[in-house]
Amino acid sequence: MTRIRPVLFTCLAAVFIFAGCAGKSAEVFVPSDLNGSIRTGHLVQKADHFLVILDCSGSMAEMVDGEKKFVLAREAVRKMIAGIPEAEMNFEAGLRVFGLTMNPFVESTTALVDMEPLDKAAYDKALDKVTFATGKSNLALAIAQSSDDLDKTTGEISLIIVTDGKETDGEAARALEVVKNTYRDRLCVYTIQVGHDPAGEKLLERLSRKGQCGYSENLDNVNSPKAMACFIARSLLKKGPDQDEDGAPDRIDLCPNTPAGASVDDSGCWQLTGLEFKTNKADIAKKYYPIMDKAICVLKKYPDLKVLIGGHTDSRGPDKFNLELSQDRAQAVMDYMVKKGVAPERLSVRGFGAAKPIAANDSKEGRAQNRRVTLTPIAAE
Repeated sequence: MTRIRPVLFTCLAAVFIFAGCAGKSAEVFVPSDLNGSIRTGHLVQKADHFLVILDCSGSMAEMVDGEKKFVLAREAVRKMIAGIPEAEMNFEAGLRVFGLTMNPFVESTTALVDMEPLDKAAYDKALDKVTFATGKSNLALAIAQSSDDLDKTTGEISLIIVTDGKETDGEAARALEVVKNTYRDRLCVYTIQVGHDPAGEKLLERLSRKGQCGYSENLDNVNSPKAMACFIARSLLKKGPDQDEDGAPDRIDLCPNTPAGASVDDSGCWQLTGLEFKTNKADIAKKYYPIMDKAICVLKKYPDLKVLIGGHTDSRGPDKFNLELSQDRAQAVMDYMVKKGVAPERLSVRGFGAAKPIAANDSKEGRAQNRRVTLTPIAAE
């Protein structure tokens, strides 16, 4: 269970809570679902650990767009936590705040959530404790203390700083340099600025550059579900392995030897995407020539590559007719390629009829997907 350290409140807390909007935002945030991209392998986990540093100092009590900065910052972190995919993920997460003290002249930083396996519900409750913003703005102190939070980590780390960038002592960059020297390539820094203070923007850009593998963003650009999903994907995730670089992750790639530059379907197999034939016809309309020309460019780039041109139909019609029709369509593609200069000995054709559907034949759209021409490297075949 994630341990949540309580913030010490005094009798003045009630005043700050009343003035600071203690409740959650009334607007319901529905995060974009990244779980599908995880299951297919398009995205995989990059960071093993992430630590959020949240600014709750006095400047965060200022208003921006009708709301206090700290509320906007707190809810942005809440949105991020809600949007983190759960499929096959194993994050260790922590939350550190600075400010959040009754004494506006005191520099303070507190770990609200220790670095432990991510418990979304517990993390959400920790954010509920952020009910006011006051105290000196010492981002450097929080960054320095983050080294203790991360002390027992062993994998890749994302340090996420959410602040307006208004610091009082100018030491944040120096503190980050010390932390970066400790964790080196394991640590990337991502910053989200609340508000548009020019000096704060420069500071946060400087911090992300010192991290060498992160970036700086403004809250306005990560607040929507899709934008927040993009931030999560960039800061915590990465593209899945794709050895043949065809856009289909290795996990789902049924044609792993597709040459770079080839147009592939969702399963990673090379096909002449967009090429359509009239019903019961094998003639190729001129408007589809550019599709075949693109495939020819790939063949010319790899002069030793040999391919099997496969013709396919939907399930309507007799099997014998579909086999002949699919053979004729594959032959039509070969004839065009040979005419354009591809050596005929590099090409062979085969009609598969309706034997290899890639979609259900019970809809117009599915049948259209099945009426296709594929290119398969001979070595892979």
